[in-house]
Amino acid sequence: MTVYLQAVTMSLPERIQSNAELCEGIPGWTAEKILAKTGMKCRRIAAPDQTAADLAVEAAETLFAQTALSRESIDALVFCTQSPDHFVPATACLIQDRLKLPATCAAFDFNQGCSGYPYGLMISRGLIVSGAAERVLFLTGETYSKYCNPQELATASLFGDGGAATFLSNESTNAWAAIGDSRCGTDGSGGKHLLCAGGGWRYPTPSADHPRQIYMNGAAIASFAAGTVKGGIERLLHVVQKDWSEIDLFLFHQANPGFVRRLAQALHLPLEKVPIDLDDVGNTGSVTIPQLMCRMWERGELKAGMQCVIAGFGTGFSWGMTYAEWLRDTAPAESVE
Repeated sequence: MTVYLQAVTMSLPERIQSNAELCEGIPGWTAEKILAKTGMKCRRIAAPDQTAADLAVEAAETLFAQTALSRESIDALVFCTQSPDHFVPATACLIQDRLKLPATCAAFDFNQGCSGYPYGLMISRGLIVSGAAERVLFLTGETYSKYCNPQELATASLFGDGGAATFLSNESTNAWAAIGDSRCGTDGSGGKHLLCAGGGWRYPTPSADHPRQIYMNGAAIASFAAGTVKGGIERLLHVVQKDWSEIDLFLFHQANPGFVRRLAQALHLPLEKVPIDLDDVGNTGSVTIPQLMCRMWERGELKAGMQCVIAGFGTGFSWGMTYAEWLRDTAPAESVE
């Protein structure tokens, strides 16, 4: 059975944090230095009372407004976040109520970061192929800025906040893309290299040794990605019986512009096949790939017949790759019903 991606929408917080604002009062840093080191011009930052769920709901409401999709027809709601509203219940359950989806709709969270989008595509596709659902609303949302120490620019200069909504179904009418197989992997020994140690039940009381803030070992993550992404893509291409040269676009997790550029070079990929578009929003974790897709779609850069590898990698360490083929090169004239 073929599973179809029908639409993707995104939402961003209103606040734009400039490099000049971020480095104000921190000796040795300037806006130009942040841009040179990270490639980031600014980030979108959630309001103090704005959560990842709020951003995901906003993206979902945009999707409903832009299509004729019936809320009552949604069989499953899948929410990927590492910034839940509460430990209990699953934030997806609260979102189901906020979106007024039917009580027959399954709703659950999964906690995955930078690899979250291909993981979610795999889960959503599996629900449809198995017959457990026909229409899946897959949401991603993150507010990583709330985990960042504003004095530690290695993380605060990178991470931003956002939400996205992806609608998948077993129907081909007006579909953006056909979603194929995925291949995922994990090396939990690397979990310590991108970690928010305090606040969970391992260390319930945050402390100096275990703060409720993101710690990131950028060098270890870069080394992991360089050594893992190639093998993950090769596994996927073997399954879908494609060669590297047949892939038109590699839609990578947008960690930061320099990181993605260096990864493309390490994989000997021409940069025109590896779009980069995050310098005004920041690294939004599981949201970066659908955010990239939305922007490319709006600019008319996704064309019918394009074959793509969607690849996420990072915290965990975890990675996921999904094959997709684009079916349209303009926004649908007709709405999904």
